[in-house]
Amino acid sequence: MPEDKINIADTSQICDMIWLVGDLYNAEKHLAYTVMRVQKTDKEKAKKLLLINNDTRINRSKIVADILKLCNFKTMGDSWCCAKHLIGALMQTSEVGIREVYKNNMDEALKYYKMGNDIWEALWALIELGKVKK
Repeated sequence: MPEDKINIADTSQICDMIWLVGDLYNAEKHLAYTVMRVQKTDKEKAKKLLLINNDTRINRSKIVADILKLCNFKTMGDSWCCAKHLIGALMQTSEVGIREVYKNNMDEALKYYKMGNDIWEALWALIELGKVKK
């Protein structure tokens, strides 16, 4: 069994970290939206939320760096940033898809989940392209 798995049914450490980055990226978006609304009525609260958002971004950036290190990834221009956005898009496809499930539009939901799978594959293709040859 690979060292980064607790048991045979576990996902890899990199997969867990990718999902973590996606969740943090979504948190950043929600915090940014909250700042946009709150700053109209409470600038001090908005400033505190900006600091929280900045801390979230810093932590997300550290995790992306750890993922790239674990993958033996060599920086290729803005590919690390592309990976971040692919992860964000992946997370968003499930959000859009589950809304379609709620509306009982199963075919439409499956379309978004298939799109999420395509994005997942594109992310791994990007990671493979960026690996340092040994």
